[in-house]
Amino acid sequence: MEFKEWLLACKPGAYAWATVSDGFSGVHLPGLRVTLVEYDKAGGGEEPLCMVSEEYLDDLNAGLDTYQSFGDVGHDDGRYGVLVRVESDCVAWLAWDEEEEDFYYDVFVVTAPDQELSVEQRSLFCEDPDPVQACSPGAISGAIGAWVSETTGRNDLCFYHDDEFVPKRYIDAAKALLALHKGGGLAGGSGGGGVNSAFFEAVEIMGPAAAAELVADLRLEMLRTNGSQ
Repeated sequence: MEFKEWLLACKPGAYAWATVSDGFSGVHLPGLRVTLVEYDKAGGGEEPLCMVSEEYLDDLNAGLDTYQSFGDVGHDDGRYGVLVRVESDCVAWLAWDEEEEDFYYDVFVVTAPDQELSVEQRSLFCEDPDPVQACSPGAISGAIGAWVSETTGRNDLCFYHDDEFVPKRYIDAAKALLALHKGGGLAGGSGGGGVNSAFFEAVEIMGPAAAAELVADLRLEMLRTNGSQ
């Protein structure tokens, strides 16, 4: 069932959304992918929502992608599902990790957009952190509701954040990784096609650096296991 068809057919009421990637402790950076829980259970979250800031969505519509996060993404190209406009309502202060070439997410402070860090908050960081636009769960819930209302004409649906739900794609990926660990094989090997496709989906979720490390560890463990038989 197509996502919009599912929205048109679902019963009035409140529906939970869950993080697919890039969320931490209830605060999210614009570019977050989410899924509606009931839709994920019914259809596997094949068409997630991607929450994109006002300015960034305007850049994408103009053919610009400053951070190269989305590539050549349009509204319905299928890679990121539906792009939904969401306004940032807070700031996440994050330190840059030179080695990983990404922000260090283990330590962060959330403030109002016009609020500076206190001396105590600044002391949590070894170096000066950067202010990054972020979205609260409330802002995302409101953006989903506004998009659904605009897209379907329905005003009898509301949305809230479920921080305990595990999206189906993560469960499928975990099963695939377990099967691979037990000898399922990579693409082109002896494993089944379902295992292989879910494994590479897991790799996409994890990102290239973490995925490469995992593949190396799994291969080493498989060599040890096979060698001891």
